[in-house]
Amino acid sequence: MQLSNAHASESFLSEGDLETCKSLQTSSLGPLSESTKTLAQHDEGNRNIFWNVCSFILITELCERLAFYGLTGSLVIFFTDRLGLDSNLSSQLLSLFSSITYAAPLFGAYVADQLLGRYLTILIFSIMYVSGLFMCTYASDPYVLGDDPERASTKSIVIFFIALFGGVALGSGGIKPNVVVLGAEQFDTSKPSEAAQQQSYFNYFYWSINIGASFSFGYLAWLATHGAPPLISENYGFFASFFIPSCFMAIAVLTFFLGRNRYKKMEPSGSALKNFLGVLFESARGMQEGRAILEYELKIRPLWWLWSRQ
Repeated sequence: MQLSNAHASESFLSEGDLETCKSLQTSSLGPLSESTKTLAQHDEGNRNIFWNVCSFILITELCERLAFYGLTGSLVIFFTDRLGLDSNLSSQLLSLFSSITYAAPLFGAYVADQLLGRYLTILIFSIMYVSGLFMCTYASDPYVLGDDPERASTKSIVIFFIALFGGVALGSGGIKPNVVVLGAEQFDTSKPSEAAQQQSYFNYFYWSINIGASFSFGYLAWLATHGAPPLISENYGFFASFFIPSCFMAIAVLTFFLGRNRYKKMEPSGSALKNFLGVLFESARGMQEGRAILEYELKIRPLWWLWSRQ
């Protein structure tokens, strides 16, 4: 038929053409030619967002979680055994690091929503992240740590904590709130096929986290304290256990960048946190009780906290 031949001569089908072809299959015009059916199936395959787009995001997440837990799984032991810090200070530093990593996503989400968009935010913070990991790896080199078995060199300690707090903690905060949302934004949930793909994406995203964490806690934590003789001596255990996550994070950044032309990139539309705080403050200012609460929280409570620390 002329209609079938016209469609078969096209190199691809638009979304409207595809729906038309599907309806024509049951119309009085008769079945479509095999070539047109093949083109329709090809077009449906091209719209598989899960494999064509989100696979890049899932690989990024798996490698990032492996890198994060590979570094943090043995931090306290590294602080005490290699940096020479006492156990109380080591626990406090780990708690501080955890606090920053859980607070930093608020900043990362604000940057994405208000300023840069999710793609650029993830890319920039990922570069910070991987730079911090490689700096931590360098600082854990026995040559940099120094010859004193009781205390690491000042150079090593300074580099390590700048990298840990300024690179890894802040970098992970820029990625954590944005990467899962970037993947979810790729799907048009008004289409049943893409809504189903989105559900699969969330399931695989969860498993990416678990697989990365399992490898880190199951092997890298052991590698840090025991090494892998004869290839890796125990003295280089921490260096190797930090170097491997650094390499995986580099793979994550590269993978995420390679998918740059496939992502649906949303423009910044304003921070929900900023809007929420604005409504909260404006509402409080309009009431006597609200003004009293604001005055207490912004003036009296900080002064009381400073006085109690003396």
